[in-house]
Amino acid sequence: VFAEHEPSETAFLHKWRIETGAEGGRVLESRKLCDFPCDFPAVNPDFLGKEVQFGYSLRISTTADAGTGIPLFDALVKHDLRSGEKEILPMEDGWVADDMTFVPDEARQGQEDGGFLLFLSHSL
Repeated sequence: VFAEHEPSETAFLHKWRIETGAEGGRVLESRKLCDFPCDFPAVNPDFLGKEVQFGYSLRISTTADAGTGIPLFDALVKHDLRSGEKEILPMEDGWVADDMTFVPDEARQGQEDGGFLLFLSHSL
C-alpha cells in the first residue's frame, strides 16, 4: 500500500486516507500537514474516529540534544487541520516537553478543543 511513498526518518504530521479491502487497499490521500518535525499527535478522545479540526503534537527540537539520538521536544503545537494555522507553546530555554495527552473538560462537552493538554516538562 505504501510502496510508492518515500519513507522518512524524521517525523512530520501527515494525513493518510487509506481504502482497505481484499486487494490489499490503496492510498487515497497522502499529504504533510506541518512544515516542521513533530510527533506523538493527539486529538480530543471524544472525537476519535471522526473528522476533526484540531490536533495536537510535540515539536521536535532542532537544537536540544540529549546525545542519545532520541528526539527532544521543545514546544506543544495546536494544529488547525482545516486552515493550516498553528498555535505554538514553546518551552522555556533549557526545558523540554514529553508525554502529552488531551483531557476533555466536562464543562465544555461537545467542543472539540474543549479540554486540557497535560504534559510533563523537565530541564535538561
